[in-house]
Amino acid sequence: MAYTFTLTAGEDEVRPISVDYDIEEIRNRYLKLSTPFASDVLFAMGLPSQAMDTGIYPLKDDMKVAGPAFTSSRYRGTIAKSIDKKHIDLIPSLTPGCVFISDDGGDRACAHMGDILCMLYQSRGCTGAVLDWAARDTGTIAEMGFPMFCRGKNPTAGHERSVVIDYNVPIFVHGVDGMLRVNPGDFIFGDSDGVVIIPKDKTVEVLEKMEAMAAIEVEMRAAVNGGMDAMEAFRKFRRS
Repeated sequence: MAYTFTLTAGEDEVRPISVDYDIEEIRNRYLKLSTPFASDVLFAMGLPSQAMDTGIYPLKDDMKVAGPAFTSSRYRGTIAKSIDKKHIDLIPSLTPGCVFISDDGGDRACAHMGDILCMLYQSRGCTGAVLDWAARDTGTIAEMGFPMFCRGKNPTAGHERSVVIDYNVPIFVHGVDGMLRVNPGDFIFGDSDGVVIIPKDKTVEVLEKMEAMAAIEVEMRAAVNGGMDAMEAFRKFRRS
């Protein structure tokens, strides 16, 4: 089902993401690959800590996300309810092809996103969401086909428990080696194995290395399936 909304910016300025590549083309190329390739390439480039930690998975195994990060920063605690409207104020800034990613704001007592926000964000071209905590309305979100990556599910709404206080600013999420910084425009890539954060200026370089790595594996599998000894194939086609 398609949804159309006419929205105007709130009191905050519009802050779209700016990148120097064709988002749709790069997205589609990433979506043909897998996160282990991304993690391995980044490791070889001296960036071993770019994956979010274990527990961030899609609602359905076949869901994937790929796109520049549209970041959201949260705050835990009782604040004036009017501040929570930033969830709506940020919508005009959403860049087609982006992936919404939110820190946990120190709050693990509620869901940070539900089906209505997913519907609104999707209508503006957002291609998925990564939450460092929980989502709700997950059945409806899955039916929408909106790729949602999160740690779990919780029926409790955020309201004054945890609210968005800023967007398209640097945030920190839980990574494999501690807190991991995510900048606006960093490339988010996620599949059933988890989520990897690729630095903005390395988006295309990492992709090209991933494609080369994938091609080598295709050759190795074909060789083994064609009768080559497994160890011989491993030595011949090993990456490095």
